[in-house]
Amino acid sequence: MKGILTSALLFVVAAASALSAQESENLLTNGGFESGTTGWSFSPNTSDGAAATRIIDSVTLDAKEGTKFCRINVTAISDQNWHVQMKDPTWQAQMGYIYHFSMWARSSAARSATISVYGGPNSNDEYRTGTSISLTTEWKQFHQMFISDAEGMGKINFAVVMGADTGTYDIDDVVITGVANPDGELYPNGGFEADGATWTLNMNTGEGATGAATISFPSTGAHSGDKYCSVNVTALPAESWEIQLSDGSWECVDGGNYIYSFFAKASEEGAVVQVAAHAGSSRNYEYLDGESFTLTTAWAAYEYAYTPTGIAGPDSLTFNMYCGGALGTYDFDDISLTLNGVSIDRPRISMKRATSPFTIRTLPSELRCSMGSVTPASRVVIQDIQGRVFYSATVAAPAGSDFSLPKPPSGMWIVRLNRQCSSVMVP
Repeated sequence: MKGILTSALLFVVAAASALSAQESENLLTNGGFESGTTGWSFSPNTSDGAAATRIIDSVTLDAKEGTKFCRINVTAISDQNWHVQMKDPTWQAQMGYIYHFSMWARSSAARSATISVYGGPNSNDEYRTGTSISLTTEWKQFHQMFISDAEGMGKINFAVVMGADTGTYDIDDVVITGVANPDGELYPNGGFEADGATWTLNMNTGEGATGAATISFPSTGAHSGDKYCSVNVTALPAESWEIQLSDGSWECVDGGNYIYSFFAKASEEGAVVQVAAHAGSSRNYEYLDGESFTLTTAWAAYEYAYTPTGIAGPDSLTFNMYCGGALGTYDFDDISLTLNGVSIDRPRISMKRATSPFTIRTLPSELRCSMGSVTPASRVVIQDIQGRVFYSATVAAPAGSDFSLPKPPSGMWIVRLNRQCSSVMVP
């Protein structure tokens, strides 16, 4: 066992993201509050002492976009921050899709709030994950992401939680977009294009702790895309595990073969990080397994595999990146986690929809792939939307050719040729 963290959340999920929510259709019908409170649910828990009011401000002419914004005035709090929250449950989730929530927000003074995710196959009120955000008196953009494991209206909800402190909170220009997850990624924001959404930098803050670190998301110098994660260790802890980066927004499958891959570099040649598999809080964050990696000052690819035994579901397994081994900067990009994984060279998920350079037809006994005129193929994978591989093989398919693939069982399947994907529904 490597110790129990006091989980001091160090990062702010802020600033405009290159993963622009405007790149695809907004699933919310009233994200800018131009139609008042239509579609929005507001729920202060007055039975436990919390008290708050909500208005749509159209008078101050100070909206981030349009003419109106939502203002919530929290006048009393309880012992739980979720006792004051607002959400829009009127959009329809699709199974396996990556959903990206963004909003512009500010407050009457510097204070914290949370963007939480609720819902799932069992209950639309079940808490799934949350990201702490730090508000100021200026409009800033904040993000949250989640991979849906439920289907239907109101099954997955993003909620703005404001019950930690009294004061006014302003919200405007809320956008939710969704895109299919063809590679079966379990980390929706592994490329950090939405800043720190779903990620936490945890640090031991117990008695006698000495470590200190900050996190940022630079917009130049990424391995791919526009941003990456940079952890700057400014004071050395006693043990490397006392500073660690993780995404706990996914749920473990017992016996699954998990592949954790990432690109990394450091400010000093030979700096060491460790990827560690930990149990959840119900098992006191027990250390299960791990592997150390020696970094260079240039981006390089690394991979770690782990198969859990006897643990499953939420609060059961996380992969934590230990960064407390030495002073300096540790940079990460394209962190990927897959179940029964695809190789490390798979592309990072983009929120942009792209047309496929090949087509797939379903025939009675096979799938028929027709290549584009300029796109040869050398590797083919057929997998379901959860990332489970049905078929994988090396092929020699020149541009403009057709070739046959085995037909999987009924359902939605993803066919991946090299770095390109296409979906097919098998009846």
